[in-house]
Amino acid sequence: MKYSEESGEPYPRPERPTGVSILTILNGVSAGIMPAIGAITQIANAAERSPEDVTLATLCLSIGLPVAIVTAAIGAFLGSDRSRIALIVLVTLFFSLRAFQNTSLALAGALPEDQQIMAYGRVLWSALWIGINAWYFLRPSTIAFYRRPL
Repeated sequence: MKYSEESGEPYPRPERPTGVSILTILNGVSAGIMPAIGAITQIANAAERSPEDVTLATLCLSIGLPVAIVTAAIGAFLGSDRSRIALIVLVTLFFSLRAFQNTSLALAGALPEDQQIMAYGRVLWSALWIGINAWYFLRPSTIAFYRRPL
């Protein structure tokens, strides 16, 4: 435990900024819990139809990445600087993959015309969400919260 030089008292634990609470919870739910539940459902359905289509790579990307995001979000919520960095990287990876998937499907013509606008909307949403996370978690005041002595 680190102590104040003036009083010899331990530094008080800093309060968690509201934005940290909001973003870590939203990231944990929107990029972690919900995609993991969806992936588990889809993999279970695919395994019933043809078990050989379910590979280790499919499991790792479909379930492993969302679980890693939930874990990093919990750590960032609790004040871990390493978890903050991991959360930025994992959320960027998740939403970049989502944007790539939607762009590929739309450009390949694999989506009906009425769903193509939704695919491009998801690409824009992904870029916006990556930007919000990077901006907030890389702000000097947010970094100061994570790097204050406990």
